[in-house]
Amino acid sequence: MIPISAISAAGLLALSLPVSAIVLWLIGRRLREDAKPVTAPDPDADSLCEFLFHDGFLADHHAGIPEDTDCPLTSWSEIRAWFAARFPGLPECPTGIPEGGEHRFLSCSPGDSATLCLSRKGNDTRLVLVDPQVRDPATRHEILRLRQMADNFRRILEQAPAPVLKTDRDGTLLWHNAAFGHLADGDRDALRHALATADCREEQHEQRVNGTTRSYTVTTSTEENAIIGHAHDISALIRAESAQRDFVQTLAKTFAHLSTGLAVFDRNRQLVLFNPALVDLTSLPAEFLSNRPHLMGFFDRLRDQQVMPEPRNYADWKSHVNEVTERASDGLYEETWTLPDDLTYRITGRPHPDGAIAFLFEDITAEVHLARRFRSQLDLRQAALDALPDPVTIFGPDGILAFCNKAAMEHLHIDPESSFADMSTADLLAVCKSRFPDALTWTKLEPTLIEGTARDLRDWNDTASGDQTIRILLRDLPGGARMMILKVAAAMDRPLPA
Repeated sequence: MIPISAISAAGLLALSLPVSAIVLWLIGRRLREDAKPVTAPDPDADSLCEFLFHDGFLADHHAGIPEDTDCPLTSWSEIRAWFAARFPGLPECPTGIPEGGEHRFLSCSPGDSATLCLSRKGNDTRLVLVDPQVRDPATRHEILRLRQMADNFRRILEQAPAPVLKTDRDGTLLWHNAAFGHLADGDRDALRHALATADCREEQHEQRVNGTTRSYTVTTSTEENAIIGHAHDISALIRAESAQRDFVQTLAKTFAHLSTGLAVFDRNRQLVLFNPALVDLTSLPAEFLSNRPHLMGFFDRLRDQQVMPEPRNYADWKSHVNEVTERASDGLYEETWTLPDDLTYRITGRPHPDGAIAFLFEDITAEVHLARRFRSQLDLRQAALDALPDPVTIFGPDGILAFCNKAAMEHLHIDPESSFADMSTADLLAVCKSRFPDALTWTKLEPTLIEGTARDLRDWNDTASGDQTIRILLRDLPGGARMMILKVAAAMDRPLPA
């Protein structure tokens, strides 16, 4: 095998350049021959420019790309965008051009006689811009394109609903749009003064300006000898902020007399509202709360003050606070905190408009103590009932079994605590009848227990079963409740008739 020397490689490279030129010339020649049946463009090379494409990419051009254009013109889509404003309707890709013949597109501008001619054969496309009015159609097209862009920008600024103005460094008005011209004299003077006093050291400067009738936010940008200002009417925002401040002050006055602590956090989880009760319940300094702490910092301070249960570690603590925030946002957060010094707080989280959340802190220590005492009394009464040897049952005014002692559960084989359904007077009498079937008193007792008055309540003696007797004691209790006591004894213990 003979190695290729550097001189041979250079020779091949030199040979490839003219070959490429010949191929491009042949492509252009073939496209010109295919277009001969249709009227050809003006043959004057100075009044037309050509673009040759292969597979949608620019392969060659003649006087087609201005040197100072800011548009990349290397593909069909880029050339199409360059011509789109002047020659609308060009196909999105070369394959949209029918093969054979030449297809013309006229300029949409009045008085413009320029024509765009397209022809295609296979993967090769030829585009010719003909403009008999000038000797350099491509440069004229670029000038018209830039002029149209400038007109569009000027029209957009002129029709903008927000005031736009341009002044020199001394505040002399150089240009403004229609919206600025419709402002009151005092507002126009205020905006000009804002541009004259703007900080020219910054590329963009924003400030609030109060005119005679409205308020604005003015954004200024500097040029060499001029300042451009864009003004936005924020009068409605100013009124909304003022109304919000008034509303917050009203809420603060309203909640100032509540015994429940209130903490409202905005969508950014900054404290925006609290009342004096929160200071009293949490012992957090008013200065700390007035500085609008973040929600995480607020709960951190509560933990430091031992106003909430101490977490096992900080990672669990952060996870817990995030869970509290999510549940409060859904309106599902409610917890009871048992604190040192025998204090108990109920914490409730509720969502508020605009992504805010509110936490309510209630001191329920007295309620908890009362509930404990009440529960203790109930346990004591239940223990007293359980100490009685005879079955005792107590019905509420609605005829539902409220209490029974241990003897009643053992003799009657009932367990109201483990049953989901309430036991009525009729249900209990049915149990008694099945337990003591020989007694005939149960049918008579039901109307007496349910509808009878205190005078109707009396003691009943009956046969229980075999050698046993049963004595039924009915008693009236406060609030419409009724008590039934069953005394079961052997026949020898039965009292003799008088």
